[in-house]
Parts: sequence; C-alpha cells; structure tokens
Amino acid sequence: SNAGTATVFERCGLILIMLITCVKARRAPMRREFLGVVLAIVGTICIATKGNLGMLAIPAEALMWGAASACALVFYTMMPVHLLERWGSVVSMTMAAIIANAVVQPWSMHVEVTPGIVAAMAALVIIGTFFAYLLFLQGVKLAGPMRAGLVGSIEPVAATAFSTLWLETPIT
Repeated sequence: SNAGTATVFERCGLILIMLITCVKARRAPMRREFLGVVLAIVGTICIATKGNLGMLAIPAEALMWGAASACALVFYTMMPVHLLERWGSVVSMTMAAIIANAVVQPWSMHVEVTPGIVAAMAALVIIGTFFAYLLFLQGVKLAGPMRAGLVGSIEPVAATAFSTLWLETPIT
C-alpha cells in the first residue's frame, strides 16, 4: 500500500482504545465518540474498497498489516500507562530498551560499521525513536491514552501529505 493508507489503518486502533476505555470506565461511548467511530469505519471501508463493497481495492496483505498496526497502536498506547504512573517516562523507556536488547541481541548481528552508518543510527535512535516516543509517553501520562491517541490522529494527514509531496506518491 502506501504511507497514508497504512497510517489510516493504524489509527483505527483508536476505536479499540475508545472501547477499552469505555469498558474500564463502565460507560457507553459519548455521542461524538460514537460518531467518530462510525466516520472512521466508513472512511476506512471507503479507502479499502474505493466504494465497491464487493472487492478490496488494496492488497489483502495491506489490510492484514493495517489491522496488525492498529493492534500495535492499542498495545503501545495503553500498556505503558501503569508503568508511567509508577516509574515515569525515562525509566520506563530505559527498562524497555534493556529488555528489547536482551531479546534481539543486536551485538550478534554482522553489519559493516562506517561513520555514516553510526551517525544515521544515532540520529534515528536518539531523535526519531527515543525522543519521539518519550514525548508521546509524556503525552499519554499527561492527557491519558484516549486523548493522546486522538491528538496523534494528525499522523495520517501528515503521512499522506509527506508521502505525496516528498515521496511523490500519487493519491488515488
């Protein structure tokens, strides 16, 4: 698929976040939340079928990966809430990094290391991953998972705009 479509499918995880939040709070979705869910589902169906409900307009793999991304959004938005309350964002990120490194063991991978690769990896890890996720976690801590997820919904618009303008991906 493309970046814009993938991001739209990923953001459908907000529907699950809203449902989980409502179940935990033992309340029904508010009218505007319900309307948002309906609009998100209708829009996603329109993207996936281009209005023809009898067929998919995107590869089935894209739909499957989109659903997996939506579940990942739920996981990484809701899972750290209790850790954040107890430990804060920096300690939580450090614990996650230690566990991830123990599982993946990046030191065992054979890669030709050049100064350019080191600089690119440092920028990706520090700016693109650590600080970006740290800010996201701080937003979840301050605003809660539902509100943080909603604010993050600007991502599909940005992904579509950047993929169209920068990567010259046509909008179809």
